[in-house]
Amino acid sequence: MREKPFAFLTLIVTLLSFSITDINIIYAENGENSPWIITSSMAFSDSDYDVFYNISIESNIEVTFENCSFNFLNETDIVMMQVKENSTLNIINCTLNGLQDQTIIGNFVLNCSNNVSLNLIDSIFNKLGVYKDNIWWKDVSYYGIESIGNWTYIESCTFFGMTCGIKQNHVENTKIIESSFVDSPSESEYKIYESVSDFSVIELFDLGNMHIEKNTINGYAVAIRTTACKENFTIYNNTFNCQSSISMSIDTVCAQNGKKSTTIFKNVINGSKEGLYFEGFDSEIIYNTFNVEQMGCKFYFFGYDNNNTITNNYVKKSIDTNGNFKAFIMSGGVKNLDFTDNQVDSIDNDSNIEFLDMQMYPYITNRVNFTFERNELFGKLVRFYYDISDYSQVVNFAEDDWIGALYILNCTGVTFENLDLHRYGAIHCINSSEVVIQNVNLLNSFEDIVIRSCENCTLKDTNVTIDEIQHLSSLSCYSNKNLTLENLILTGGSEVKNYGTGILFSDVDNSSLMYSEVSGFDNSFEIQSSESNLIKNNSFYAEGVCISNGPTAFFNNYTYNELIKYDFSETNYSVQDYTDNKNYWDRNHWMHYFNANDTNGDNIADEPFVEYYKTQIFAFDNYPLFFDNDNDGLENLVELYYGTNISFLDTDYDGLNDTAEIHQFQTDPTITDTDMDSINDYDEVKVYFTNPNEQDSDGDSFSDNIEILFSSDPNDPNDFPGGIIGDDNSEETDESEGDGEDDKIYSIPGYSLVTLISSVSVIYIIFLEQRRRDL
Repeated sequence: MREKPFAFLTLIVTLLSFSITDINIIYAENGENSPWIITSSMAFSDSDYDVFYNISIESNIEVTFENCSFNFLNETDIVMMQVKENSTLNIINCTLNGLQDQTIIGNFVLNCSNNVSLNLIDSIFNKLGVYKDNIWWKDVSYYGIESIGNWTYIESCTFFGMTCGIKQNHVENTKIIESSFVDSPSESEYKIYESVSDFSVIELFDLGNMHIEKNTINGYAVAIRTTACKENFTIYNNTFNCQSSISMSIDTVCAQNGKKSTTIFKNVINGSKEGLYFEGFDSEIIYNTFNVEQMGCKFYFFGYDNNNTITNNYVKKSIDTNGNFKAFIMSGGVKNLDFTDNQVDSIDNDSNIEFLDMQMYPYITNRVNFTFERNELFGKLVRFYYDISDYSQVVNFAEDDWIGALYILNCTGVTFENLDLHRYGAIHCINSSEVVIQNVNLLNSFEDIVIRSCENCTLKDTNVTIDEIQHLSSLSCYSNKNLTLENLILTGGSEVKNYGTGILFSDVDNSSLMYSEVSGFDNSFEIQSSESNLIKNNSFYAEGVCISNGPTAFFNNYTYNELIKYDFSETNYSVQDYTDNKNYWDRNHWMHYFNANDTNGDNIADEPFVEYYKTQIFAFDNYPLFFDNDNDGLENLVELYYGTNISFLDTDYDGLNDTAEIHQFQTDPTITDTDMDSINDYDEVKVYFTNPNEQDSDGDSFSDNIEILFSSDPNDPNDFPGGIIGDDNSEETDESEGDGEDDKIYSIPGYSLVTLISSVSVIYIIFLEQRRRDL
């Protein structure tokens, strides 16, 4: 040890003069590189020390450092100060500095053994913890302060360093108040440090009577992590500015004698990706503010009498970026829970904001027993219906404009209808049966529609439009049976077309999706771990994959679906089925717009239903509609669209094949005479060269049939029955007018007779045509 010269000389004189045998500080023979070993109770004050090795405080003594400064310069060991069993260490108004150079970043570690009383007051701890040679220590603690089974009191201290954490096991009666933890790696250290984002500034295991109040934690690491903490654990009025994945991870056990296990009260959490993960009983989480990026609070409840209170919390998405954000998540069983007066907001309008994601198990949630009132999403009430069994009840939202989201939990037989949600929440139906949700409109909602753990429920007549918000899926169905989805229109805009899934089935059995249209998503329909579902008469338009049938989705029936890709690439398939012929495909039509003719540049081929590129990776379709059975140039789906016969070239037997009528002449391929002028389409285009879609091709007021009957030219407006207009067959008549002007009137000889004959002929032709039709 190297002390000030005067102090060192005084010590030598004292030893020589009084020959004291009880030595309080023992040095090893190698001088300044030797440890301090303190063997009896002592007090140090108003001194500066360079410590080249470490300080060991032996058992059953009390040592006080007051107004001292320490520079720990040991480059080889981990623990700089060791306090052994049953001792007391007081550090008051001191500064303790760890070593930092290019290979060692912080090396001051204070380690306390069992039953140590540790009191840290008004002190500064610099460069705490250990990081050496770019490798995190795996076999030793790298926390700045570590203690086991102690009484710990920390007040008005400041802790600096990449690993400036406090770790305590089996500790009772601990207080950390009005202190500051600054965990701030430099820019050059950041890349290395981010790989250990699970490191905790304060880590606690099996504690009771723990009080953390009015502290500030700044930096990268997790702020507080607890495991199996007991009663009277309070986290009050702290500020956390964290960059890690989660700020607080709290795990508690049942409290004794009706006491509250944990109180998390009036804390502010800023900048973290996830605010709070909580698992426990008999706790209060109230009046906290979470300004976080990805998740506000996640709660896991065991399904017993949890007796938790979650009220008056404010959760705000803090980062202005697209992506999913869940304000509250509940897993497991929820019982005896007061969930009221919580608010959710966001600084941007383009994210998927989900108020409450309830990931609960059906066998636990048969009785929920909790209060859900006055919770708001963007200033609008979140409506919650639970434990209702009433087949006659109809909840009509037509007159309700003050709704932020709809949650349906553990209900039977209720009908919900006429719900409009514009840029707010969406719908969650959970653990319910025979519930009907119909006539729903969602425009740029902040949430998806989620149906989870339901049976015999129906969602129909629903229109969802998502323009700017990125969703993982627009409709997510988890663990359902006998679900009916009908007449759904799910549309993604320009911001979501390369992102997310329109409809997701996961563990869904014996359900149906029919008469629906999904467009504008990367994948239209994805199905996983699901069996015996009917997917029929739907239209799927996708940038990526229209239908993706996972390797664990068997015996599903895909019939009469239209599947269209429009991304102009060969990297993905329109349809993917990985089950090796274990699903049924029948009469589906799919196409891949590769090298398609797109004259207006909208990334959709000009002509619908034409397949330009076929790639398939799935089982044989029993009757694929892109086939052309009659080889007339029209694939089967096109023929179904126009009503033509897919097995015959000329459906109406008029002499023109179906392809020529549709694409060349634009005539009706199902009738022989499109313009109903008594000349069939073939004769018009091949014999007389008249317009098969107009009864009077030359516009002279005489039908083509009359002109042909009277041998006039049906394509010349000046040639019609009775002659050609000219000087030889017209007369000019002058008539005097009152104003002295002359009008010239031309008449055609025999015109009246021709008109009479024409009229009679037309009537007779119509009579014959009608008789032919009757036959």
